[in-house]
Amino acid sequence: MPPCPIMSGVINRGGQMAIEAMSTVHATDYKPGEIEIGIVSEGDEEDTKTRGLWRVMGEAEVERHLLAYAEKD
Repeated sequence: MPPCPIMSGVINRGGQMAIEAMSTVHATDYKPGEIEIGIVSEGDEEDTKTRGLWRVMGEAEVERHLLAYAEKD
């Protein structure tokens, strides 16, 4: 899936919230291969094959959320 220029606000906030919760509970900073985030997205940026279905984010997508979370602090 090609990277989307604008991530859905809900996915963005949800992904960052998941990372923040896990980082706080485990007192660690994660790398993309160390954490899995599952989502259901109906956003326009979602592949039509997975739109509305449960899926686990790929490492590149998790990395975008990790970077956004790190920049937030």
